[in-house]
Amino acid sequence: MVNIIRSLFGLSPALGKEAPPARGTDPYRNWRTREVAAIRQCTSVPDLAARIDDYDGYLREAAIARAVEWGAPELLPAIAARLNDWVPQVRRAAKNGLLTLVPTMPATALLAQLPAIDRLLHAQRDDHSEWLGRFEDTLLAATGPQAIVDGIRSQEIRLARACFRIARQHRLVPPAAIIEDALHSKDIRIAIDAAAMVAGLPEEEQHALYLAALASPFGAVRTLALRGLLALASCDHAALARSCLLDPQSSVRALAAHYLKGHGDDPDAFYVERLRSPQAGADEVRICLLALAAGGKAGHAAWMERHAASPAPRIRMAALMGWVRLDPARKDDIAVLALRDPVARVRKLALTLIRDFNAYVTAADAVALAQSHRDYRLMLRLARQDPWAWIDTIACLALQPEAVAGMRDVLADELDAWGWRSAGIYVAPKAQQIALLTDPDARADLKAIFPRFERVFSIIDGVMESSGRA
Repeated sequence: MVNIIRSLFGLSPALGKEAPPARGTDPYRNWRTREVAAIRQCTSVPDLAARIDDYDGYLREAAIARAVEWGAPELLPAIAARLNDWVPQVRRAAKNGLLTLVPTMPATALLAQLPAIDRLLHAQRDDHSEWLGRFEDTLLAATGPQAIVDGIRSQEIRLARACFRIARQHRLVPPAAIIEDALHSKDIRIAIDAAAMVAGLPEEEQHALYLAALASPFGAVRTLALRGLLALASCDHAALARSCLLDPQSSVRALAAHYLKGHGDDPDAFYVERLRSPQAGADEVRICLLALAAGGKAGHAAWMERHAASPAPRIRMAALMGWVRLDPARKDDIAVLALRDPVARVRKLALTLIRDFNAYVTAADAVALAQSHRDYRLMLRLARQDPWAWIDTIACLALQPEAVAGMRDVLADELDAWGWRSAGIYVAPKAQQIALLTDPDARADLKAIFPRFERVFSIIDGVMESSGRA
């Protein structure tokens, strides 16, 4: 894009000189010959990197040749970027050049290119598989296997994934060692792949690795680990499942509960017992409430109602969501209870109850409850249920200096959104919904604050006229 912009203004993309003559002409060919000669003498890394990215394929190819001849590690990223170039000759120059440079480059510089090189696995212009095999063999000969294995723990996720793939594909170390390293990766994809690999090992090696995976910070990895351990004959399945009932990940808890239920145990009894314990912490209480809600027994709704008054907001949120799942007939009351909560993130739960559980609270009541907490953003989101309550809320907030001070852009966006959706309004407003918007003084104030209210007033006047209430 930068090259295109520069060419439009008569500049050479690389060096800022005058643009070349028209392509296909003798002057252009003569110009290109001179440029190639200049590239062959270039001693500036930034200039040569720019020429490797030149819009002219001949110049890109010449620049790659000069970079390979020079052998500066700083030019490796520019060469790697041309491995899937749209010109076959440039692709070939980049591939051959990189293979030539690998034995002479520092290991860190080479490893840094692996994310870009790994993208060739999904490239469409060419089949790069044969070249990738040659490159990886050359890379391993130059850096040694340990550099790749160490790269699995890299903080740079794409580099870690590339090293993990190469280590697996080339069997650089025993599979158990690769898995052990990969399970400590900060990348969930690597950790999941490693956990899935455990099943392919001899059973005597699986137990220790599954236990390591069970300590992973990723819930999906812990789920795979628990599933694998429950399939082994060498562990106490019931004790293992019970130890996972308080796992933060719902899929781990569900798997443990399913196993216990299938073997005559009642995980819900465990959760109720923990809720009765005065030693249960907030996180444990929250998990127990979520698990009981997932169990689906209506009789446990009383536990939800009791903890809906907890002093901990995260417990109140879990209790309210569990309550509506176990006692859906109370969904309207539960939504109102959420709106009355002093904490914003608990009040926001009312949106979920209204949208996903069909809880009914009139837009006016919902907005009034949010307004009592000065939760202006929630007011707007709740008001969207009714187009006339929505525009009335926007107007009310626009006339409040403390609201406009921190939300001017938000209110402007809301006004635009209401205008776009106004074509779909088929219900006439109630008198109280537009009392403010039809008041002459209020209209003057609103237009002074947001001139775009002029369009809103036109829409309202049109609706009033069509309904015979003008």
